[in-house]
Amino acid sequence: MKFEIKIKFYAKVFLTILIFLGGVGVAEAAYETEGVMESENYFPTPGLSLVNSFDYSVTIPGGTTAKAQFSYDGRVWYSTAGVVGAWDTLSTGSQSLDLSTLGWQKGQLYYRLWLTSDGSATPVFSSVSVTYTPLGGAYYVYELNGTSTSANLLPSSGVEEISRFDYSVSSLPPETSLRLQFSRDEVDWYNSAGTLDGYDTLTAGDHYLNLSGLGWSGGAFYYRAIFTSDGEFTPILDSVGLRYNRDLLLKLKGLLLFKGKFQFR
Repeated sequence: MKFEIKIKFYAKVFLTILIFLGGVGVAEAAYETEGVMESENYFPTPGLSLVNSFDYSVTIPGGTTAKAQFSYDGRVWYSTAGVVGAWDTLSTGSQSLDLSTLGWQKGQLYYRLWLTSDGSATPVFSSVSVTYTPLGGAYYVYELNGTSTSANLLPSSGVEEISRFDYSVSSLPPETSLRLQFSRDEVDWYNSAGTLDGYDTLTAGDHYLNLSGLGWSGGAFYYRAIFTSDGEFTPILDSVGLRYNRDLLLKLKGLLLFKGKFQFR
């Protein structure tokens, strides 16, 4: 579904920009060097919606710039990559920014534009629109926190050295977190640096933690994943892998890889 606000935007925002930048009724306009405009909530009716994209049409003269940020509460602002406080630089013409990776399923969406000028020209927006999918009440409510503990990942014998722990996190929405701890007995838990009761904070993407400093060997290894959620979103741990050296004649290097989504609800 596409929610178009061209008329409202052009009448209200464009006029506001012209007045703010001092360009109304002046043959040779002198514009302020920069200005920020914040929108009202985009969605026309209450209810949860999955935000898909931010579409716009703009002319950006030389010597000027236009950037955008997004928010679901009007207080904390993100780029399309989900980075707090970062901006997306806009390009002239009819363009689209992908917002689906944010995973926002809320009943509100705000945008903020930051315009800069060299004093003789200013960016001009002719339209702005949002595409979204109404959820109609079909959505998950997640627990605010939870813990998942693995079974033993190793064979009973023949493991000489545990070297690293691989992981893949496909989703780590804002206001959620995912941490790991490791153990050989399911009693004492350590981070990868060997700190008792410490933990490693994970980041989105494919990464690994170096475990060689633990000096662990033997036939027992457990990991514990600690999830936190804001109630509407949760981290998704897609796969984990454990690398180790086996005590064989050829010193074969072992690899255990577990695939499948680990999603806390």
